[in-house]
Amino acid sequence: MKFLTTLLATTVLALPASAATLRITVTNTQAAPSEGSAGFALTPVYTALHNGNFDSVTAGSAVSAGVETLAELGNPSLLPAERTADGVSPGSVATTISNGRPLFGGESATVEIDVDDFENQRYFSFLSMVVPSNDLFIANADPLAYNLFNDDGTFVGPQTINVSGVNVWDAGTEANDASITGGAAFVAGSDATAGVVTDGVATSGFSELATYLGASTVPGFSIDESLGFDGFFSDFSNAYTFNLATITIEEVAPVPLPAGGLLLLSGLGLGGIVARRKKKMQNA
Repeated sequence: MKFLTTLLATTVLALPASAATLRITVTNTQAAPSEGSAGFALTPVYTALHNGNFDSVTAGSAVSAGVETLAELGNPSLLPAERTADGVSPGSVATTISNGRPLFGGESATVEIDVDDFENQRYFSFLSMVVPSNDLFIANADPLAYNLFNDDGTFVGPQTINVSGVNVWDAGTEANDASITGGAAFVAGSDATAGVVTDGVATSGFSELATYLGASTVPGFSIDESLGFDGFFSDFSNAYTFNLATITIEEVAPVPLPAGGLLLLSGLGLGGIVARRKKKMQNA
C-alpha cells in the first residue's frame, strides 16, 4: 500500500501544471451611439503582464515611438519590441483586446491570457487611443499600480479598474485639431497622418477632450457636446469622475481532474502491484 501511495503521488506530481488563466474584459462606459451622437470610442486595448519595469508614460517626458504610434494611429505594433528591449521586462506577455474595430460606448471585448511565470507577469498595464483625437490615449502611468499576484504566486482576486479622465494622456506629438484638415484619427474626412507635428512631452490630456466635442466621426455619429457642459473639461477635478472604461480581471477556474481520472491512476497503481506480485510468484 505504501508503494501505491508513493506511485500515485509521483504520478500526480508528474502531471503538467496548468498555468493560471486570466480573463480580461474591457468595457467602454461612454454613451452608446444614439440619435446621431455618442461618447468617445477606444481603439483595441493593448494590455501587458510584466515585471513592473514596463513604464509606458511619464508626465513631462517624451513618449516612445511605440506609444506615439499608438496615440496617433491606434497602432500598438511597436510596443512589444519596446516592452522586451534590453531586458526591460523579460518573460512578460501581452495581448490586444478587440472586437475587430474601435470599441464604441456600451461595448465590451474579452480575452483570456495564460500566466506561467508570475514573477515576470504579475503587474498589469493598459494602453489605447481615444478616438476621435490627434494623439490622446489612456494608460496607467504607474507600472506598479496593478499587482495581480501574491508573493506565493496566487491570484489576488478579481479586480475592477476604473479608467477615468485621470488616465487620459496627451502624447504631445501632434497638435490637437478636430477640423477635417487637422489630422485627427476617426474624424470624418480627415487624414490621420496629416496632423501638425509637435515636439512636446506627455501631459494630462483631460482638458484636450473638449477639442473633439461635436466632431463628426467616420461611423456617422458626432461626439456628444453635452459632455463638456459649463466648461467641464477645463476643471481637472472633474477628471476623477469622468469615466471612459472599466477593465475587469478575473481568474478562470482550472479544470479539475475528473473522478474517472483518479480511478484510472489508482487502477494503474494496482495493476503495477499485481504485475510485480505475479512476476515474483513465477520466479519462486
